[in-house]
Amino acid sequence: MSQHAKQLYDALVTLSHHFSTTCCESSHCEEFTLIDYLALRSIQNQPECSVQTVGQSLGFTKSGATRVIKRLQARNMISICVNPDDSRIKCLSLTELAENCLQSVVSIQEKRMDKLLKKMEPETAKQLTQGLQTLVQQLK
Repeated sequence: MSQHAKQLYDALVTLSHHFSTTCCESSHCEEFTLIDYLALRSIQNQPECSVQTVGQSLGFTKSGATRVIKRLQARNMISICVNPDDSRIKCLSLTELAENCLQSVVSIQEKRMDKLLKKMEPETAKQLTQGLQTLVQQLK
């Protein structure tokens, strides 16, 4: 790995950890892992999606995704129903609690990011945003 790639990787891991450790200020939302957050976001973006779809979005096997789903269901974050077209498929949807928690996380993290970006020169903040968006596009 080149030194530049190593530095960027280390920075991204540090940022991921920093921004995944604070859930929300609301007392009804307990902390949850980055994996839980990504699973909830996946379900939010694809209402009534399947366990397999969540697994694909996380890069997990179906059994790995099932463990995440069961953990979220036990916390009343998701509801599970049977697909009316194929009873073998379980459809997942977010509960109101999960929707509120996700909104809280986004709100808190946006405020944190805004404070950090305001400490930078406007052009630097713009370049950082564009660079990270370009990097994310390369993942697809």
